[in-house]
Amino acid sequence: PSVTLIGIGAAKEIPAKLKALGGSKPLIVTDKGITGAGITKQVTDLLDAAEMSYVVFDETIPNPTDTMYMTVLQYMKKMDVTA
Repeated sequence: PSVTLIGIGAAKEIPAKLKALGGSKPLIVTDKGITGAGITKQVTDLLDAAEMSYVVFDETIPNPTDTMYMTVLQYMKKMDVTA
């Protein structure tokens, strides 16, 4: 299912929402700029606090192509993620 969390502090709901959807090892897909800005860490800190495993893929490009999609899908399978 597609879930959108909106509002101040909405990111704090990520671990509980993932668990409610049956996720236990999410894949965080982002790019080097977001990671470099510390935004990825804000999310991973929340998952760490909730004692959730996760995998970060920060090799995406702006306006990703179908080739990038397939790359992420292969990585997802390789890393055995659930959300």
